[in-house]
Amino acid sequence: MEDEKKTSEDVTEEEVSTKEATSEETPKADIKEEAEAPTQQEEVKDEATSVAEAPTIIDNSVEPPVAPIQDLPRTAKLKEPMSKQKKITIIVAAVVAFIALFSILFFPIFFCYVQGRIHVYDASDFVPQDGKRFVLEKDIVYDGNLDLAASTCSIDLQGHNLTVNGTLTIGKDGADIQIGTLKKGTYTSKGVIVVDSLVVNAPEGSLNFASTLIASKSIDIKAKEITINTATVTTSATFETQSLVVNGPLTVANDTTTLTLNNCAQATFNDEVGATVVAVNN
Repeated sequence: MEDEKKTSEDVTEEEVSTKEATSEETPKADIKEEAEAPTQQEEVKDEATSVAEAPTIIDNSVEPPVAPIQDLPRTAKLKEPMSKQKKITIIVAAVVAFIALFSILFFPIFFCYVQGRIHVYDASDFVPQDGKRFVLEKDIVYDGNLDLAASTCSIDLQGHNLTVNGTLTIGKDGADIQIGTLKKGTYTSKGVIVVDSLVVNAPEGSLNFASTLIASKSIDIKAKEITINTATVTTSATFETQSLVVNGPLTVANDTTTLTLNNCAQATFNDEVGATVVAVNN
């Protein structure tokens, strides 16, 4: 009995000792494991240490500034042609500006020039006015005697012909008479005047007959200075003048036609004279 009791007690003591040993060993193992396993703080500390221990690389080189990115220029487009409407607008504006400038600069001269003319579309337009110039707009035939002696007028044929079936009388004392085609300020030979007889009465004036003159009867001219381009006369031609210049041929119808010069100090014939010249000095 004692042995069994002893045995049971021994077993009991052994179990207790075993339990205690086990309980003692288990915490130690856990503590050991916990000691061996790094904590999270230690891991962060280690990482910080490693970062701190890592060498810091300092690059002192200066990098060139980076230009801002800009849009690349697009390929230049061909300039579109100007629209027709725009062209017309520009042309109209230029014309208006030109007209305005022309009016400012030349209107006074133009006005005076136009005011000094009488346009002849018909024989009835020959109305004598001092200082006026008759301008033929077409060939004119005047039946009867045409008397323009009441005015100091000239005749611009503009290349046309004036036919007077009668006597043409022009001139006024002191008048300077021009007959022909006016071009750039000078009377030229274009145009023809055909008359039965021509009478010019301007003793203190002058006569420049630039166009061709055809007189089926006679010519009687009184002027201080007389210049004739070309003339054809049938019966007689009388010039009372200080100076006579005939630039072209002076044609006569027959040998009996006479050319009389009254008080003529100087007579110049630059072409053939078919008439008998008679000089009379009164």
